Amino acid sequence: MQNDNFNPNDDQLKRYRVVSPQNPLISPFAAAFLGVFGVMLLYFIGGGLLTIAITGLDFEKADKNALRLLQIASQILFLLAPALILAKVIYQDVGFILKFRLPAVREILFFIVALALLMPLFQYYVELQSYLIHNLAENSSTIKSLKEALDLLDKSLSGSYEIFLKSNSIFELSFVAVVIAVTPALCEEVLFRGFIQSSFQFRLSPFKSALITGLLFALIHFNPYGLLPLIFLGVFLGYSYYRSGTIIIPMILHFTNNFVSLIFYYFLDDNSLIETQMSPPTEDLSIIISLFVGFSLAFGLIILFINNQYSKNTGGADDLSEM
Repeated sequence: MQNDNFNPNDDQLKRYRVVSPQNPLISPFAAAFLGVFGVMLLYFIGGGLLTIAITGLDFEKADKNALRLLQIASQILFLLAPALILAKVIYQDVGFILKFRLPAVREILFFIVALALLMPLFQYYVELQSYLIHNLAENSSTIKSLKEALDLLDKSLSGSYEIFLKSNSIFELSFVAVVIAVTPALCEEVLFRGFIQSSFQFRLSPFKSALITGLLFALIHFNPYGLLPLIFLGVFLGYSYYRSGTIIIPMILHFTNNFVSLIFYYFLDDNSLIETQMSPPTEDLSIIISLFVGFSLAFGLIILFINNQYSKNTGGADDLSEM
């Protein structure tokens, strides 16, 4: 990176921290919801029609690499391009809205450490959730029926997702990494953190903006059992975007999260990348709770440390209370 000194108090970062409507074409709130509903509707409809036009309706017999290319094309054409166009048309200054700044190496490392603590935290949350749902399902026919319906949905989505993951060579695995990790990190972050969160932040606090954007980010992934971890991940990405003042940090974190999950899937036989279907906890409940609490405390401490680093370099004026 350009600078190994962790010093967010430079002129460029100060400029990015200043929130100004820049005479937007429409209300920033309207722009945010246009990004959510307009762009996502375009993505699902446009991507679906593009896939059907090229591969037909029999996805199982379609060429896997063709499906992967279509996924990349759909994200670029229907997520990335519309986000950039909207930023340009509505705000005129794309760089101001998307906050392109090359971060220092230390900034990246601090956020990656936080992510490294967050990922197992998600896993232990899923274990706790599994324990709770299984116990409730045993005592309630309504919850049992709901669980069975969610299991079917999760299984269906997992089967579709698995098509993208099967590979027979290192080259094909590299291609999968582009589809699963590189493209979403670029396209989804520009749309969600760059355009949508920045638009919300013109009218809401950084915390509320990150929370709403994180919720929307989780909902569009259609992961019934992974909804809360995805919300937390989305909020953390939003926090990293706000705190660092650059879209590059959440892009790196998004890529790292997906790429590590992909590696675990291939080399450690960890299916959490494609499914979160409820099964009985694999460890003793007291161990799960202890690890969950331990990782939660460690994650909280590293977030406080990151916040303190930025606050010291901005004279203490820019702290978590603004979130």
